Amino acid sequence: MKKTQINALLFFLFVSGSIFSQIKRIVLVDKIENEKVNCVKILDEKGNINSVSDAYGIILIDVKKMLDEKNRQIETSNFLYETQYFDLLKLPDTIKLNRKINILEEVVISKRKKDDKYYKIKAYFRSWRLVNNKLQNYSEGLKDVYMPYNKSDKVKEYYTQYITFNDSLFKKKTYINFGGDGYLFIDVYSDDYYTRYKHLYKLNKNSSNNYDLIEEDVKVGFVKYDENNQIYEINKKDVVGDIKLLGKTINYRDYVLEQWSNNSNRHLSFSRNTIKKEIKNKNKSTITETITEIYIDEDEFDDETKPLKYKGFVDKNKSFYNTNFYEIYRKKFPLEKEIAVQLKNIKLNENSY
Repeated sequence: MKKTQINALLFFLFVSGSIFSQIKRIVLVDKIENEKVNCVKILDEKGNINSVSDAYGIILIDVKKMLDEKNRQIETSNFLYETQYFDLLKLPDTIKLNRKINILEEVVISKRKKDDKYYKIKAYFRSWRLVNNKLQNYSEGLKDVYMPYNKSDKVKEYYTQYITFNDSLFKKKTYINFGGDGYLFIDVYSDDYYTRYKHLYKLNKNSSNNYDLIEEDVKVGFVKYDENNQIYEINKKDVVGDIKLLGKTINYRDYVLEQWSNNSNRHLSFSRNTIKKEIKNKNKSTITETITEIYIDEDEFDDETKPLKYKGFVDKNKSFYNTNFYEIYRKKFPLEKEIAVQLKNIKLNENSY
């Protein structure tokens, strides 16, 4: 074959590839810190997940396939960053993400009496498990949390309402519980994550109030202090890769985010824990992702009176509610779009209120 014919063939293959598979490579970065951002989901117009950015902030989008599926735009989804929308025919090479600003409302503190042992806060929680992006378990609810003034005393929690759902696929044991699962791990602690586990970490000063979180000489996150030298945010990431177990290869990621309200009675304001596992077995891959969020919804006040009706724990196979509280709280604390879409078509577990 002549050189001119080879060149013509290569040109034809290149053009054909461009027509039949328009793969767009995009890098996602934090607009302020200019660092690559992983675990950013790209959603289509129906709220389905098209792709997720990797450890280098890279996503690959098959533009032609999405257009064939009647999509004209995509949107980014990550709980730390504002949602952005892009025309499929005008995708940039780099997307700069704006971090959400969480503003803690001022809290009015009631005066503590000498014999008070606890103050109460109200928490809204939700937890869900995905297997290969399909919702398998979901729960959300409300609880009264009694925080001890003396930290050696135990935190008391009373669940006043909750809903649950579980799919039959989960019952088939499609995942391996390596490294913990995290589903419905909704305890509220009296101390922040770093204080609870500071024997495992050390801090390296990064700026006046910011410190890198170091574990075994590796940076695994950061800790932020306020002007009174109290921790108000912790962000930690653990990554364990290529673990061999029972003929399978497991990759494990654990993300922890905590924000704290530092008034006279310091307590948790918001937390989010994400555990993601990829289990590979020959040509098959199963990805399990569990996310748990806790929001402190109401101001604190001195009160040791138990609620009239409550549960001591969340029954994963039952619901317990007398109002559609979840509709109110999902408006106040918006749920990720891809989860909200799947929740529209599920049947809740039996109400045992």
